[in-house]
Amino acid sequence: MTDNSTLKVDRPLLTLAIPTYNRSTYLRQLLENLEVPLRGELRVELIVSDNCSSDDTPALVAEFQARGMRIHSIRNAVNIGADGNFVQCYEAARGKYFWIIGDDDLLAPGAMSSILDRIQAEEYDIIYLSQFPIKEPVGELEHQQIRNAVEIRSAEEFARRIHVFFTFISANIVNKDTIMRSHPKPFKDLTGSLLVQLGWTFAALDGFKRGLLVYDPLLGARDNIAGGYQLFDVFGPRLKAVAEDRISSLKVRRAIFNGTLRHYLPLFAVKYRRARIPFREDCTPQERLTPAFRDFLSYWVFLYPVLTLPLLLAIAWYLPLHLWDRSTARFMRWRSA
Repeated sequence: MTDNSTLKVDRPLLTLAIPTYNRSTYLRQLLENLEVPLRGELRVELIVSDNCSSDDTPALVAEFQARGMRIHSIRNAVNIGADGNFVQCYEAARGKYFWIIGDDDLLAPGAMSSILDRIQAEEYDIIYLSQFPIKEPVGELEHQQIRNAVEIRSAEEFARRIHVFFTFISANIVNKDTIMRSHPKPFKDLTGSLLVQLGWTFAALDGFKRGLLVYDPLLGARDNIAGGYQLFDVFGPRLKAVAEDRISSLKVRRAIFNGTLRHYLPLFAVKYRRARIPFREDCTPQERLTPAFRDFLSYWVFLYPVLTLPLLLAIAWYLPLHLWDRSTARFMRWRSA
């Protein structure tokens, strides 16, 4: 592994880390997206961690470094896996705040300066960023700043609103000081779970005193539901196991589980069934999910019928519950504004 850091000794306010592997086309778009907002920005440490790409990623990083972009470049001699690369980014980060952004994501113009000004002025344990969909080809992005956001001082309330989306790495900025005060278990223990990022995110949640939920769409994300029904396992039993291992509060854990069962997995199940992708022959989603969530009313009301009813009935069951949930979310957002 080689390290081409040319950073200042002083601790940055924010480390922005980009783990990447064989996606130089996306990485170029992201680095071009960050080039202007990071120009002369000494509050930010930028890391690109290349997991032994076989494409032109090394030359691309060198190109941007030659253009004056301050990149702490890490290139692994062998591929250490996605989870290992994420942990490596965390361990290399020197900033007070740590933010991994996917190499295929983008920031809205104005987002970076707005985030930096907010975290410099205020102290947060976790900041969650709302997203907008990236359309291809990528055109000019709309300028965004933090104008519509709510501060939350209850870990249970924060978990109720974010739930499964703690797993979306690019959307969560965490305070490393909070994490260290939580004395977390080694993050490497979660390698292979596909949820290693929850090691530091749940540690920040366990030490939570104050969070920021940003409604303004600062982060552009590409729609990607690759993984098929494996996602029912990752966002079902695996998520439950990691939360039970890493979050001390039962109320916070249940807020995450109920939100996932109500707001995320039913929508995914409807989309997947409409695509007519067959269930795995060895194990249906309900066979994986029922042992983990049999004690949750939200599982039986919101998710189980969508998985087991004939498709048209499943959609008819899902839609009114989904519309009711959206109306409730809008009311909660209005009430906290």
